[in-house]
Amino acid sequence: RETPARYAVEIVLRDEPTLPAQGEREPYAAPLPIETGARWYAGDFHVHSRESGDARPPIEEVLEVAAANGLDFVLLSEHNTNSQLTLYGAAQADSDVLLLPGVEFTTYAGHANGIGVTEWVDHRIGVRGATIDEAIRDMHEQGGLISINHPLLAVGDLCIGCAWEHDVDPLEIDAVEIRTGILPGQSYWEDLVAVGSRAAAIGGSDDHRAGEGTGPLDSPIGTPTTLVWADELSVEGIVRGVRDARTVVKLNGPEDPMLETEIVGRRNGDTVLSRGPTAILRAIVTGGAGGVLRSVQNGSVIDEVDVDNDPFVHEIEVALAAVGEDRYRHEVADTEGRLQSISSYVWLRAESANEEDDGCAVMRESTAGGWIWLGLAVLLILRARLCSAGSCRSKAQPGVRAARPRVTTQSLP
Repeated sequence: RETPARYAVEIVLRDEPTLPAQGEREPYAAPLPIETGARWYAGDFHVHSRESGDARPPIEEVLEVAAANGLDFVLLSEHNTNSQLTLYGAAQADSDVLLLPGVEFTTYAGHANGIGVTEWVDHRIGVRGATIDEAIRDMHEQGGLISINHPLLAVGDLCIGCAWEHDVDPLEIDAVEIRTGILPGQSYWEDLVAVGSRAAAIGGSDDHRAGEGTGPLDSPIGTPTTLVWADELSVEGIVRGVRDARTVVKLNGPEDPMLETEIVGRRNGDTVLSRGPTAILRAIVTGGAGGVLRSVQNGSVIDEVDVDNDPFVHEIEVALAAVGEDRYRHEVADTEGRLQSISSYVWLRAESANEEDDGCAVMRESTAGGWIWLGLAVLLILRARLCSAGSCRSKAQPGVRAARPRVTTQSLP
């Protein structure tokens, strides 16, 4: 072999265009909220258009399929480019399906989505000093989230670099695809949160053909479907919902049961603060009659019941950890034991005295006048002095972990 290698380039000029004309490109601007109001919004976090280079459909076709499949949003995760964003304006104007900005950060040691990322991120790890840590920091500085895609997809030459092999701080990972099309990733997610990550569970179809793929690994847009609890259907609302781990993944598509995990207490992001010594863990299942509901604590099933009505509510009483925190989620399986829906974890810990004081110290606008605020300020100062002298105690009452949870099942009429 010669060094440097020899190569030839052949250029063919044609009189007729080989691709249809594209729409006008313009700088990206986040759209106004498409819908206001807090609810679960359904979407797909991993879809490709022809801007990726290895995919076929134009953006308009992606939106048509997403709408037909009942989705509220879709993220075009193009490979290492943000060129799709220059077409978002015209495409979004004709659709009620929200286009989320983002990128599929594609390397030889794994793929990840930059959810909400709008600026190009250097993916050439090892070239001119580029590192994975700098790339993650770049995404976060843009206000975006990083989600690991198909983390276990190791299939040799069929998908070089598709499995996640980067060594990163687990705390820097915001989400994980627990299902990519038909490919599992749940075990990787469980291992990651077990070592400290607060990653939300999400899913993505990895659709490259706008629902028309026929290969064994192809899945249409919306398979799986991710539900995100958000205050509104907007880029900011969906990103915030994922950051707070307010997500549920319907593994096989939008027809799977809906599942909600709640813990009675004061929720702050992905954590519920309780004054203990116990709290109520609640699951609400819709469309899952005939299946099985499992309650999961720290990766282990602690309770399993048949879903015998629709909607179905199930509650158990759990003890707060004496030290630290526990995490809880639910999952629904069909009669054959196949998983259908999985919620993200919710972390539960005892509320400390400092957290209570912080909450009380937040002043809100009032029409009662300045004298009320002055009086409150004096009371807070006196309380702070008493506490510093050891005269007040935390109201949190962490208890000993119960040997068996108390179970209550409700079937709503």
